[in-house]
Amino acid sequence: MDTGLTLELEPVVAPDGRSLSLTVEMRYLTREGTIPSFRAGDNWRYQHPKFRLLHTGSTFSARSGEWQLLHVGVRREPAPEMEFLLLRATALPRTP
Repeated sequence: MDTGLTLELEPVVAPDGRSLSLTVEMRYLTREGTIPSFRAGDNWRYQHPKFRLLHTGSTFSARSGEWQLLHVGVRREPAPEMEFLLLRATALPRTP
């Protein structure tokens, strides 16, 4: 299982090169420890990993170089913290 951030972007640049339309899909998978398990009838324990998946998608238009806030979340464990996902896309001129 791949942990970390995965971004899928589909940009469309306007003919003037100053604005973009973006379709973004983001997955952020983190391992957050283990979950203890006990098998009844035996004296063995097994701990399997505990994962957290954040999955979000968005389509938006922006000026080239402009920042966009794509996600705001609150993570409650192990300690409360805020999560932000910012994206900045810049259209570059085509090279021959």
